[in-house]
Amino acid sequence: MVYRVRFCALLSLLVCASCAPAPIPAGPDDGDPAGIPGSSAGSTAFNDLVGDDPGGSGGGDAGSGSDSGGTADDKPVTQGTTLPEVENEDTPAEDPVEAEFRVVGELLNFGSSSTLRLFNLESTGEMPVGYEIASTVPWLAISPSSGIFTDRQEVQVHLDRSALQAGSYSTELLVSTSTDRVEKVYVAAFQLADPEVPSDAQILAWMQDLQPLQKVHHSWPLPAYLYEDGVTPLLEEYVRLTHAASTDIEGITPDEMAAMVEVCNRVNAGNPSIPARISLNYSPWREVFPPEAPPTDFGPDHQAELDLYTSRLQRARDYLDQANAAQGSAVEVDVVFFDSERFFPKSGDTPEDQAWNDAIDLKYNLFYNETKAVFPNVIVDWYARGGIRRCARSDGWCGAPWYTLRELGDTYSVPLYTFPELGVMRDTFRNSVAEAQAAGVDIVTPWVSLGSGYDRHPTEFLAWRWDWNYNIYYSWQLGAELNIRWYGERPERYAPWGYAEYVYFYPEPFGRAPHWARHFVAYVRGANGNGALPPD
Repeated sequence: MVYRVRFCALLSLLVCASCAPAPIPAGPDDGDPAGIPGSSAGSTAFNDLVGDDPGGSGGGDAGSGSDSGGTADDKPVTQGTTLPEVENEDTPAEDPVEAEFRVVGELLNFGSSSTLRLFNLESTGEMPVGYEIASTVPWLAISPSSGIFTDRQEVQVHLDRSALQAGSYSTELLVSTSTDRVEKVYVAAFQLADPEVPSDAQILAWMQDLQPLQKVHHSWPLPAYLYEDGVTPLLEEYVRLTHAASTDIEGITPDEMAAMVEVCNRVNAGNPSIPARISLNYSPWREVFPPEAPPTDFGPDHQAELDLYTSRLQRARDYLDQANAAQGSAVEVDVVFFDSERFFPKSGDTPEDQAWNDAIDLKYNLFYNETKAVFPNVIVDWYARGGIRRCARSDGWCGAPWYTLRELGDTYSVPLYTFPELGVMRDTFRNSVAEAQAAGVDIVTPWVSLGSGYDRHPTEFLAWRWDWNYNIYYSWQLGAELNIRWYGERPERYAPWGYAEYVYFYPEPFGRAPHWARHFVAYVRGANGNGALPPD
């Protein structure tokens, strides 16, 4: 019996100050860090990451392999498209059901004070699965680190803070299974003592004096320590300021959804002009569908991936309905953010290239349609779709390599990760808006990094930094430009920021970037025209 094992686990903490920076996971052939699930190091040269013709000669990792067999999907699809017929090469019906083995709890973040994080191993199938988890650092302990299970196994990760000096830390856990597959699990934390890294108490005091932002600000999923023991004051203040609580679809639990609804209800009890709402995050085609499979594969793994997403999305909706019913509220999901970075269209005009690109569109459209079927009123926002950004091409600009722009989506979006180069970020957004206008798209979502981002590098063009404490003024200024209408009304001088209906923070708040909170306070003060910056 062959088990198909796919992990979707991230547990990331930042390297100690005396060590080399933690590598930034990024999608194949791309330099942006948003594609954390299943990715490669970000210290790679930016021109190598982007390339001159992404997807044009086989599409990176997705370009290898050949069409695999399976039964065609008979679900309704978009605008008359149908799945191609493929030969049936399924495992004989009498064989045991293949197991899907995955990690639930994508980002374990110890922050500056936590000593315990939890995640779960899950398996579906008829046979038991063996596992072993290895750590190479003395300050982490895993319990149980090995075993056999058939359904669900909780794993505890303990951090010994007495073994840490001041600074930021990261490491990788290796999860191996009885199928000889090994996946990396990233862990992250930082130990306070650096005066530039404020404590949670200091951050809370700063935030309590701030006025809310003028736009909704969603984010990569919030760290679990903000709500594991109930709604913390830090979480409540953050949602008050941003009008949003963000989580993921993969590992959502009833308690987590209840906390998201509760914090929104607390904030909304004050009748704010912008009610707080929830956003959901997901990374399509990364769990069951093999990384080496081409987009033209519509076999069993294709259907299993789609079914898994549908079941998880319905579960999130059910948890939301339960929480609203229990709390007598009507908190809504506002946006579903997709970070795919999985398939690479081809630039040729041969029938084979067209079939390849049509298959990519169809795979994206299936996720879009499933989302709208469960949450009819949400906005579906694909990371970097239609965005134009700096790269190492001859003209200095390129688009995201994962889309044909024929796929279904409600917005365009673009990463703004190049602090402190405000001029570059203005041009980045201006060029992306021009693309959106030509396509008739009305919303362009800026993905903003604070206290982190792409820094200039003599040999790598741009290199990602998690702990980048650049001049805090630049975070203040971007907060002002993105939120104060006056700037958006002067697009030639600044940028057409009015197209940014809402903003997205990556990396996650209070997470892997130790200087994030300090820059967030400056950003919010800029958004409200408050000239006082957080003290050095």
